[in-house]
Amino acid sequence: MKENIKFKKLNISDGQPAFGILISNGQRWRQHRRFALHVLRDFGLGKNLMQQRIFEELKAMFAKIDLSIDQSENNEINLAEFVEHSIASIVNQFLFGVKFDEKNAADFYEIKQMMDEHSGEVGGHSLFWMYILWPDLLRNMPWFRGKRLQLEERIVNFHRYFEKRIFERQMKMENPINLEKPSSDYVEAYLKEKARRDAAGEKGHQFESTYQLGMMCFDLWITGQETVVSVLSWGIALLLNNGEPLVKMCEEIDQMISRETVTEGQRRRRMVTVADKANLPYTCAVTNEILRCANIAPQNFIRTVASDFRLANGFVLRRGTCILPQISVVLCDERVFPEPEKFNLDRFLDGHGNLRRCDQLIPFSIGKRQCMGESMARMELFLFIANIFSRYKVTAGSVPPSLKRIPSAVAHCAPFTCRIEKRTKF
Repeated sequence: MKENIKFKKLNISDGQPAFGILISNGQRWRQHRRFALHVLRDFGLGKNLMQQRIFEELKAMFAKIDLSIDQSENNEINLAEFVEHSIASIVNQFLFGVKFDEKNAADFYEIKQMMDEHSGEVGGHSLFWMYILWPDLLRNMPWFRGKRLQLEERIVNFHRYFEKRIFERQMKMENPINLEKPSSDYVEAYLKEKARRDAAGEKGHQFESTYQLGMMCFDLWITGQETVVSVLSWGIALLLNNGEPLVKMCEEIDQMISRETVTEGQRRRRMVTVADKANLPYTCAVTNEILRCANIAPQNFIRTVASDFRLANGFVLRRGTCILPQISVVLCDERVFPEPEKFNLDRFLDGHGNLRRCDQLIPFSIGKRQCMGESMARMELFLFIANIFSRYKVTAGSVPPSLKRIPSAVAHCAPFTCRIEKRTKF
C-alpha cells in the first residue's frame, strides 16, 4: 500500500505549485528529499558529530537550569522551556550554522511566537482539514476564506523570516563561492548546490528558486524543532505521572555510570552517550513508550492514491482518492499494545529485560514519506531524557503535569512546572 500512495499537493496560494518537501511531489520532492538526507549524513546524522552538537546544547542548558535553581526559592521551573530553546538552537545551527544565545535571542522568540500561532491555528480547528481536502470548493466561503487568508499571511511571514536568515548566511559566504570547501550548514550546502548546477549550465533545475530554499527551511524547522520539543515535553510529563518507571530508569542509569572518575578533587559523572544504549535497555524502552504515548502526529499528512488499490477487506481506493493516514490507529491498537492508555514499559522488553524489536512502533510514519530526521530525533530524545534525569532529581511541581492533549498541528501537552534538584556535579 505504501508504494501506491503519495502526498496530495496542498494548493493554498491561488494555483501556485507546492514548495518545500512536506507537501510537494514529483522531481522537486525527490531531489530535495535526497539532497536533505545527503546533508544530514554529511553533518553526522547518527554519528558522533551530531552527538557532540547535542552535548554542547545540553551543557549550555544545564548551566542555565543550575542558575535558575540557585535563584529560585522552591526549585520549581518550567523545564520544557529550557528544552525548547536547546532544540531550537540545534536546528538553527543545522540550518544556518548559528546557535541561539543572548545575542540573537530575539530571532528565537520571533520564530517561536510565529510557530506557536501557526500550530494552534492549523491544528486547533477540525474544519481546517475540510479546507485542505476541498480548497477550491471552500476557499471563498466566509469562515474558510478568513482562515485561508490568515494561513497565506502566516506562510508569507515565515518566508520573510527565513529569507532574512538565508540572506544573512549568504553574506558570510566566500565570493566567489568555493565549491570544494565542505559546507557547515544546510543553507550553505543548498546555495553551493545551486551554484554548482548553474556553473554546469543546467537549466530548469530544482534548486533555482530562493522561495524553495525558504520553504525547505520552514519544513525542516517544523519537523526538527516543533515535533521533538513536543515529544520531550510529553516524556517529562509522562515520567512525572509514572513514578515507578522513573525510579527504575534512574537506577539503571546510575548503575551503568557508577564508575566515576575523580577530576580536580571532585567526583564527576560522565554524560550518557548513544553508545550506552546497549547497556540501558530499560531507558530505551522508556523512550519507545514516550514516542507511542505522546503520539504527537496522530494523523499523517493528506495524501492521494497514485493508482487503484484494493484493501484487505475488499474495498477499492480509486486513483486520486484523498486519504488521511491515522498513525494513532496503530499506536493505540489494543491487539498490539494491550491497554494502550497505560504507560507500560513491558511492551518493549522481553522476559530477560532485554529490549525487543517492535515493528508496530511507527511514530515517524513508514514508507517513502517516512520522517527523514527520525535517527536525529531518536538521538535527541534518548540523550535529553537520559542526561536530564541522570543529572537532576525531577519531581512534579505544585500541580502535577496534565496529560490532556492540546489540539495543535502536533499534539502538545499543557504547560507545567516541576521541582528540580542537582544530583551530582558534572
